[in-house]
Amino acid sequence: MSAQTPPATEHIYEPSKVTEGTTLPRSEDLETYHLCPEAGLIVWAVPGPLRDIAVLDITAPPPDAFARRQPFAIFGPNDEPTTFHPIASLPAVYPLVSGLTVCVDHLEEFMSECEVMSEQHEFEPGSEDGDTNEYCICEECKEHPFLLYKQPPKLYVEAKEKPYVTLGDVVLAVNGWIPKIWQDILLAGKAMFDEWGTQWPPLPADTKFWIHGPFLPSDIMLERQEPTGSGSLRGREKYWQECISEVAKRQSELRDKAM
Repeated sequence: MSAQTPPATEHIYEPSKVTEGTTLPRSEDLETYHLCPEAGLIVWAVPGPLRDIAVLDITAPPPDAFARRQPFAIFGPNDEPTTFHPIASLPAVYPLVSGLTVCVDHLEEFMSECEVMSEQHEFEPGSEDGDTNEYCICEECKEHPFLLYKQPPKLYVEAKEKPYVTLGDVVLAVNGWIPKIWQDILLAGKAMFDEWGTQWPPLPADTKFWIHGPFLPSDIMLERQEPTGSGSLRGREKYWQECISEVAKRQSELRDKAM
């Protein structure tokens, strides 16, 4: 019995063109795709509850966009989200996909850093060739062994209420995923942002990061929150003003692509 040929997927940019018989690709089936421009409006600090995620007011003058931010989700009396901001229903990427793979950018970078730093450590014979994370066996690292990080976690987000993955699908999934990989993030944050190549001690458990909206939804890019500089609230307000300009630019580019 011959194997059946899987149905051909369609590259669709306009949600209204999705019909009952449409088969949408997964993100990994595409050579490239465009990120949802409006993702750049998201104000998101992690870790944190869904109710703290907000959306810049794109209709406000740029200096007031943050002050007039709107909640991403509105909660009912049972503490469950009942209504979402309109951008939550937008496609996560273009062309539309039925499933989207999400990764944390600095965990990917951490893996590359560990490969370089592993040359300074000793491991069980043959262990470096596998895909499982390994700790060094150096005598001087006995109390805090060096971790050779090999498998950055990825999150696969499937379409929920619509045939295609929405920005809301991604935000909800990622917000529930971040606590599960928090220790990895803290460890990588120490090595990547605090003291290059040093894994111990990891960043404090109460460390917070900003998520860079313009790289959502497929890449989670983090910036550590700080009292001053670009990681401060004042620094982010300037950054968010730039995001609004970038959103308009990406919307225009996407319209040209979809035509």
